[in-house]
Amino acid sequence: MSLLRPLTKDERALLRAQVRPFGLEVVKGFFFGLLFFGGLLSILLQLLWKWIAPVLDVSDAGQYKILVFLAAMLITVVCLIPAALSARRFGRKLAPRQKMAREDLKAGQAATAEYAVTQAFELPESEDEGTGYFLELSDSRILYVQGQDLYPDEPEDMPADAAATAKFPAANIHYSYGPKSGVRLGITPTGAYLPPRRLQARRYRSNDAIPEDGTFYTQGAEAVMQLFKLKFADAAEKS
Repeated sequence: MSLLRPLTKDERALLRAQVRPFGLEVVKGFFFGLLFFGGLLSILLQLLWKWIAPVLDVSDAGQYKILVFLAAMLITVVCLIPAALSARRFGRKLAPRQKMAREDLKAGQAATAEYAVTQAFELPESEDEGTGYFLELSDSRILYVQGQDLYPDEPEDMPADAAATAKFPAANIHYSYGPKSGVRLGITPTGAYLPPRRLQARRYRSNDAIPEDGTFYTQGAEAVMQLFKLKFADAAEKS
C-alpha cells in the first residue's frame, strides 16, 4: 500500500529535470554537434584542399575557403540528421511521462511504499547509466531500478550491522516515486543485504525492448527475462 507525503526539495529537483523541454535539448545538441564536428571537419578539409589544389593545378587555393567550409557544414548536417530524427522519436515517446511528471510536480506529493524483495538480478552498467537491478517483490511483480545513486557512500565509522542494512540490494526497501508519472524519487535499503544474481551485459538494438528505471513489470521474472532477452552470467560460464 502506497502513502502520500509532500515532495522534498531534492525530489522537486528530480521532477524538474524530468520535465525540461526535450525538443530544446535536441536543438542544443544539434547545434553543438554542428559547431564542434563541423569546425573539426572544416579544418581537416582545408588542410586536405591545400594538398589537393596544386595537384589540380589550382593557383589560388585560398579563394575556395568558403566553399570548403560550406561543404564541411553540409556533410556534418547530413551526418547529424539521423541522430536528430532518432532523438525526436525518443522525445515523442517521453512526452506522456513528462506530462504526468508535471502533474506530480504541480500536486506537490510523492508516493511511498515498503517492499519485501525475494530475489535480485544485476544488469551490468551500460554507457555510464549505472548498474540496473531487477527486484522481484513478494507480490511477484518485478521492479527495475537503474542509476549511479544505488551506491550510497558508507561512513568509515559505521557499525558492521548498520553497513549491512545500508547495502543495496536488500531484502526490504523503502521506495518513493511520482504518483502519476512513476518517476523514481528515491530508494533506501531497510533490510539485510540480498546478494544479486548477475546477468550478462546487453547491447540493445533500435527495436529491442529496453527496461526503464522505476518501472513495475507484472509478468513475473521468467517473462521479464524473455522480454528483454536476458541471460544469467553464471549460466554462460558453465556452458
